[in-house]
Amino acid sequence: MGASLEGLERGLALTAGLTFAVNLYFLFRLARFYELKSGKRVHARLYLPVAALFGLAGAQVALFAHSLSTDVLGDLILFIGGSGALALNYFVVTALTRRNP
Repeated sequence: MGASLEGLERGLALTAGLTFAVNLYFLFRLARFYELKSGKRVHARLYLPVAALFGLAGAQVALFAHSLSTDVLGDLILFIGGSGALALNYFVVTALTRRNP
């Protein structure tokens, strides 16, 4: 019973990491579209390494972590990826909603 729950836990961790990575990819496409149509730089390409960090964190937890609560490396990767995503999203939303004179 414990082994099957551990497998489920690892599968859900991998699925969550990959889901965030796919969502960030769609945000990358949106930011890239804005760059192409408006001609303004919003550094859309920075979404790709951040998305890779979420995928890497999911893989780290699923493949190498012994427990979700003690996986320091996975938590560190998630923190860096989350901080990057937060900063990029704030920057892009500010650029999208700013009024041009």
